[in-house]
Amino acid sequence: MKFYLSVLTVAVGLILPNFAVAQKKSSSMAKYKLLKKIAIGGEGSWDYPAFDGKNHRLYISHESEVVVVDTTSGEIVGRIANASGVHGIAPVPALGKVFISEGKADAVGIFDLKTLSPLGKIKSGKAPDAIIYDPATKRLFTSNGDSADMTAINASSGEVIGTIPLGGDPESIAIDGKGQLFLAIADKNEIVNIDAKKLAVKNRWTITGCEVPKGVALDIKHQRLFVGCRNKLMAVMDAKNGRTLQTISIGERVDTTVFDSATRMIFNSCGDGTVSVIHEDSPDKFSVIEIVQTLPGAKTMAYDPATKQLFLPVAENFKAADASTGQKAVWGNFVLLIFGQ
Repeated sequence: MKFYLSVLTVAVGLILPNFAVAQKKSSSMAKYKLLKKIAIGGEGSWDYPAFDGKNHRLYISHESEVVVVDTTSGEIVGRIANASGVHGIAPVPALGKVFISEGKADAVGIFDLKTLSPLGKIKSGKAPDAIIYDPATKRLFTSNGDSADMTAINASSGEVIGTIPLGGDPESIAIDGKGQLFLAIADKNEIVNIDAKKLAVKNRWTITGCEVPKGVALDIKHQRLFVGCRNKLMAVMDAKNGRTLQTISIGERVDTTVFDSATRMIFNSCGDGTVSVIHEDSPDKFSVIEIVQTLPGAKTMAYDPATKQLFLPVAENFKAADASTGQKAVWGNFVLLIFGQ
């Protein structure tokens, strides 16, 4: 009897940890559903939203303004007006500032994080798009579409400290927290690896099987890059050497790719009205968990790693332009969709 009890005890001891791991994985894989829809109003195009987890604020780019939403209450708490072609937003709570790339002004606007009052404007390259703050260097970086380069800015002083030629159309940026940037070059099907301290290109990698890379996310621990591509694929790359390891099917017209290091979930928001949710089972094995139905045009997204919520801005009656019929884009009835588990 003692022998059987010992065997049973060992067996339970082996099973329980695995059961706990399975429960955690199962919880992270709970299905996403629409939790809330917030009316924003107005017309015009939109681009990258940005989430400030410290202050529970979501910044939404919308043509000539930035709309600020309190993600706890769901209320609109402010608007930054008179921006010229807003694309990217970088809130930096440590500095009490929020930085906005203004594509039509070839500039970065600086605003007070609390009052949203303007603090100044910095000249960047032509048509700045994505913008990111790198805590390791305390610098801002903008992807400049028309000048095919990147502007580096001292975030504290607002001084432009350098320009990095890229040789192509830059899109999203991922950082490793140690002074490295990974940037998608849409028209070259490349990832450019940049030294954020030296302001120099370290590596240039072709993404095998990828056409028009847009979204970029990084698993720092396992050194895996996830690249959302417009040919309905997400490429997985080795961030150490740039080798493309595999591709996974996603939706159409992807624009944002996000990785959650706690749950190892990857999200790709696509303009066809879907979010492809993929789990990183191991650094070399991936499972498609679900395809979340959003709305056509909801191609950009922000993510709250604490609540696991997805934030997608979109015009409810969005219609893309059609050159063959002369149909112009329709942008009306702008809303924010919040999805959660």
